[in-house]
Amino acid sequence: MHAIDKEGDRVIIKVWDVPTRLLHWVNAALIIALILLILGNVGMESLGVGKLLRAPVKQLHAYVGHLFIITFFLRILWGFAGNTYARWGDIRPFSKEARAGIIANIRWYLGGCRSRAGSYIGHDPLAALFYTGLVFVLCSMIITGLLMSGLEFNLFPGSVVVGALSGQQAKDVHHLLK
Repeated sequence: MHAIDKEGDRVIIKVWDVPTRLLHWVNAALIIALILLILGNVGMESLGVGKLLRAPVKQLHAYVGHLFIITFFLRILWGFAGNTYARWGDIRPFSKEARAGIIANIRWYLGGCRSRAGSYIGHDPLAALFYTGLVFVLCSMIITGLLMSGLEFNLFPGSVVVGALSGQQAKDVHHLLK
């Protein structure tokens, strides 16, 4: 990212470090893979493909999901250890400054993006708000996905926890969050 220093010169600021970029794109690719796998499974079901042929696709979805859990939690940990812009403190959508930035961004969008948008180093406040929601949804999907993989494929750690829930309860929660 470029910024202007006090003397008016343009300077380069390295905002996103290598681990942040790497984990971002690996997580994005894994989410796309998870979506494609489950859509493929649903498509196969709608075409009348038998459960025996659909099971490997669903099991691959579970394994990719476990890989996503590892990389997602590495990103969570990097939020405590990374540079200033990778840290969770940069993604606080509820501070006074962030609220003002969110309102300014919404006004800019509603105004047809005619004027110049606000410039932020790191996450802009509106993106931080959506990122907070995304983290909540992904954590919910991780929990229910672990339960489903424990129920259907006896994969750890979901297999340990799923004994407390009925299979239908775990499926209902997971499908509700899709």
